[in-house]
Amino acid sequence: MTRAHTRFTPNAVGVAVTSVALALGVIGAATAKDRLDWIEFHADDKPHVTRELSKGLSVGVAAELTAQRSQNLDLDLADDEDEDEVKIEVDLGLLYDDGDTVRSYLEFNLSTERLGRGEENARDAILDVEEAYITFRSQDRNQALTFGRWSVSDEREWLLDEELDGVHFFRRGERFAFELMYAREQILKKDLLDDHDNDEPDNFYARAHANLPGDAVGSLYGLYQMGRDRNNADLLWLGTSLFGSTDNDIEYWAELAHVRGSERNRSVRGYGFDVGLTKTFKAMRANPRLTAGFAFGSGDDGSGRDGAFRQTGLEGNSVRFGGKTSVKYYGEVFDPELSNLGIVTLGLGFDLFKESSVDFVYHYNFQHKKSRRLRDSALEQRPTGDSRDLGHELDLIVGLREFEAVDINLYGGVFLPGDAFSGTKDTAGIFGIEISTKF
Repeated sequence: MTRAHTRFTPNAVGVAVTSVALALGVIGAATAKDRLDWIEFHADDKPHVTRELSKGLSVGVAAELTAQRSQNLDLDLADDEDEDEVKIEVDLGLLYDDGDTVRSYLEFNLSTERLGRGEENARDAILDVEEAYITFRSQDRNQALTFGRWSVSDEREWLLDEELDGVHFFRRGERFAFELMYAREQILKKDLLDDHDNDEPDNFYARAHANLPGDAVGSLYGLYQMGRDRNNADLLWLGTSLFGSTDNDIEYWAELAHVRGSERNRSVRGYGFDVGLTKTFKAMRANPRLTAGFAFGSGDDGSGRDGAFRQTGLEGNSVRFGGKTSVKYYGEVFDPELSNLGIVTLGLGFDLFKESSVDFVYHYNFQHKKSRRLRDSALEQRPTGDSRDLGHELDLIVGLREFEAVDINLYGGVFLPGDAFSGTKDTAGIFGIEISTKF
């Protein structure tokens, strides 16, 4: 039986979301006269600008060089291949901020990418419109309505970490905050030098935040992803999150979500969570810190209802474990989507010099249910489906911030495949460096 679909046009949705947001904003207006910093949103962030051209108008240029070598991602000794990648990016940002109620930002990204062995997917030049938005905000900076393209992310990039086009409303008070959003990838063309593909799903997002005792922030959210045609998935994520810190220098997090809907003519019901903490010993030299975490995404046996959890496809899965730079918290090499997976994480970190850090991170990965499928991963070999043991990973991440104008990140990892992979299994690895500067 074909399930009936209810459709809304993007314009109608945008008007509806905006109308509801403005109405709620009027009803929930806070009395605080100053901006409240217990929770931030994108309009709080300082864009990539460094020089003021005139009153209210600023410009900035940033450049980044990334060099990376990947080894044996197919886990095959008989086909021992390395892949080198060099990418150069230049960002140009233009900001107009009248200091009162209007703020607009435009950012272009010009990049070139070179891959070893003449891979066909390398591009000589990519010119992206990364961000292009206008924000109307209240004078106390606690209410804002944004139109255009902006960088959307959540605290741990577990749901969202992508540039999206749409409309977004945010309201912040002393104890509570909420946001509403309608957005989609590339409603308007992003890469000015390439063809435009416009079949990404619509995203409807609502989230309520609470300022909790003990320096904690909790939230409840819903994200509905509606496919552009009957062949695409229609999925709803309902979830909650909690982040905070304690007086004894422990930072903790908890993510829990349920996904439901339909995909490939199957009903979907799955669940996933990610919990953990980082303890910093500030009384000791180099501020050593320990991290422990566990993430789980339910799996599917291939029959009846699809019980596999999946992330949104917009996630970033990157965060800091107390250091100076972020880490891919499901592995620099494996880097999977949390679906039919259990991931145990242990980390050890230290501060280096004055403004630098080093982190050692270990992961053990296993499947919830035996399967030949990995929903998304940097590895190029599929498991056999005969074992749940996917393997172990060891990562090293170094962030150097000793120079005023230059940031350097060094990262590397090795993945040791488990019994879920067959054949002449070999260790996979990734090693890279990122150098960035602003001027």
